[in-house]
Amino acid sequence: GRISTDVLTKAVRAQESEIKKLSGTANLVSKAFKGWQLAAGTIAGVSFGVNRIMSTVIAGGRAEMQKIDAIGDAAEKLSIPIEQFSKIAAAANYDIDLTTDIVAGSLQQMVGVIQKAEAVFAKSERLLARVGVTTKQLKGLNPAEQLMKIADAIALMPDSNEQLATTVELLGDGKWVSMLREGGDALERKLGLVTDLGGALTEEDKRQADIL
Repeated sequence: GRISTDVLTKAVRAQESEIKKLSGTANLVSKAFKGWQLAAGTIAGVSFGVNRIMSTVIAGGRAEMQKIDAIGDAAEKLSIPIEQFSKIAAAANYDIDLTTDIVAGSLQQMVGVIQKAEAVFAKSERLLARVGVTTKQLKGLNPAEQLMKIADAIALMPDSNEQLATTVELLGDGKWVSMLREGGDALERKLGLVTDLGGALTEEDKRQADIL
């Protein structure tokens, strides 16, 4: 993000087309804040008036645009849509207190382990196989889809120690197990809540953040 007070002031005073552009920027910043307020557990009942949004753009817009940039960059590195990654990141931050960087690192580790699991006889490969999931099946999916399948598998594991061992080997952080052990459907509902509350980002949001 590259918003400054001077630029914002000029935009407010500019012709109608520029004001419309500013309005779009405010909406984008509002969306970014909604995602992170969800993470703080304070989204319910929050509404953004025009004055509040403009104040936010001036005072905190740059930081929020940087967050959008970071989420977009992480999604690109993982080769998954920004909307999918932003929902996973927001849900993980709210549910298990993981930052965007940690979420991205976990998914990158998961992809790496899945790619080499058979060759190195990974413990997660054996544990997943017990509940009917193979890393060969997972390789054809993107990381967001892999996470859903892994959640389904973990939910089927009868032993909590196996759940934890699988989670740690694949994602690097035991906190994930509490988010995954309820299965893929439950995880999908959590991600849907992020969308319902306006916290999911889109490619257009990322494009606007890059422009600003």
